[in-house]
Amino acid sequence: MPNTIESTLSPFVQEFIDKYQEYIAPKPSTETVAKIHVDEAISRLTVLYEKIRKVVDWHEEHLMRRVAVKRILNRRIFLGGRGGEAEPFIFELIKGGHFPNDQIDKNKIRDIQKTINKYSFILKRCVLLPRGSRSIFRDQTIEIAACEVEEKLDPLLYFKMNVLIELMEKMMRGSIRFTGLAKERLLVSGETKNTLIYIAAQQALFHLDEPNILYNLIKKRYPDWLEMDNNALPMLVKTFNPVLGSLRRTIRHPLYNKIYEIAEQADSPFLILGDIVFDNDPVLKEILLSEERLIGLMRKKYYNRLSKLKGRTTRAAIFSTVSIFLSNILVLYLIEIPVAKYIIGKFNPLIQLLDIFVPTMLMFFLTTTIRLPGDNNFKAMIQRVKNIIYNNLSIDQEVDIGPTRSGLIKFLTRTLYFIGFILCFGIMSWFLYKFQFPPFSWLIFYTFNSLIAFAGLKIRKRAKELNILKEKERFITIILDIFALPVIRVGKWLSGRWRKFNIIGIIFNLLIEVPFLSLVDFLEEWRRFVKEKKGDIY
Repeated sequence: MPNTIESTLSPFVQEFIDKYQEYIAPKPSTETVAKIHVDEAISRLTVLYEKIRKVVDWHEEHLMRRVAVKRILNRRIFLGGRGGEAEPFIFELIKGGHFPNDQIDKNKIRDIQKTINKYSFILKRCVLLPRGSRSIFRDQTIEIAACEVEEKLDPLLYFKMNVLIELMEKMMRGSIRFTGLAKERLLVSGETKNTLIYIAAQQALFHLDEPNILYNLIKKRYPDWLEMDNNALPMLVKTFNPVLGSLRRTIRHPLYNKIYEIAEQADSPFLILGDIVFDNDPVLKEILLSEERLIGLMRKKYYNRLSKLKGRTTRAAIFSTVSIFLSNILVLYLIEIPVAKYIIGKFNPLIQLLDIFVPTMLMFFLTTTIRLPGDNNFKAMIQRVKNIIYNNLSIDQEVDIGPTRSGLIKFLTRTLYFIGFILCFGIMSWFLYKFQFPPFSWLIFYTFNSLIAFAGLKIRKRAKELNILKEKERFITIILDIFALPVIRVGKWLSGRWRKFNIIGIIFNLLIEVPFLSLVDFLEEWRRFVKEKKGDIY
């Protein structure tokens, strides 16, 4: 007889299970809805192109599809503010392998058309904004539109994320208390506290970025957002930009980082519980109330997620390195070599090799030294998951902004950071001087190594997704932080601009994508024509 736990499921977990099971339960239907089908032979060609774009437009793996949706949405629908047809847009997404063939109902075309019309109407608001705000508003609106398209074409994925985020948010609400200066000075309302916890849960569980978070906050603010009536749009567009600004300020709230740190320590058990529930085992409740069966299933889900984490970490390292490597090669041949030959008057192949391989080896070092959690971590995970399932308890934390630092302490801290900045870039400059790098190559070397350092740090952080046990801080880490932090912060600043001015991405958009897709459309039309003629023969 398996050991049965003398307990019942917590109300939050029971609600979580009930919501999911109700959502996936078969719905009675009297009609068969046709599915969207694309030519599979043509699709293989387009999938190959999209795989190349994944390298060119590298983002974190869970964001890649939305990035592709935004790119295609922008080109097909919103470029020039014209609006467009949903059907060819959806067909291109399926041909590119972003959504499955023969799985999406044809009535989704009508839903996506409604979404396109809504955001086209909102984007007309751009012309009324100050020139400096227009591009930011337009870009964020299209990002949010891409999130909505992705949800409507893959609603189950978004439902799973949202219902797990909601569970974590509810359990964190009663566990976090504001104390000290945080309570006295900031006077955070209950609504703001809950919103900050909601945002932190999104980032901790699924690493959602700002567009996804804004989209989810908008849906909370406007409950009928997905099915908003056209008559409500004129009133909405008058306040949409101020609302976006208010939501962005909430994301940047001074207490947010403190709450996120707590959420990041608490997220792993929720992920494992989600994996168990989303299997939808018909005897799920019996499993959850049997300690032996629960631990066995937890072990399976934990090590399965750990295996996927290893693969995701490896792919992230490869894609990020190749993306920056290719851009480095392009800069080398288009700018660096011509400058060295025709302006400076000499070309040193060793310098160019160092330009390419030093950043690559830096990424190799950052990713190969990642340590994934061990067996002791799983033992701690068991108790955390059981606490969530039975005791309605996940964490108990106080949030405080700490005492105000004196002017002297602030000065010393900033001076130490400045010294670290000078030493770090000074050592790199000495290295470049010794190898006789030309001045322009210095800038390229700083740029790519900073980008690699930031990307490598993010990958290392993602690799700790399942960590429950706190790592011991070593003195050497404190010393290394003094030198590494300036480079990482420069890399973070550059990465925000990198995606806007990705040279290879711009070349693909301007010179390759449109002609390639025109060829694909022609081949598809040709195959349709041939099939029709063959039909006439037979």
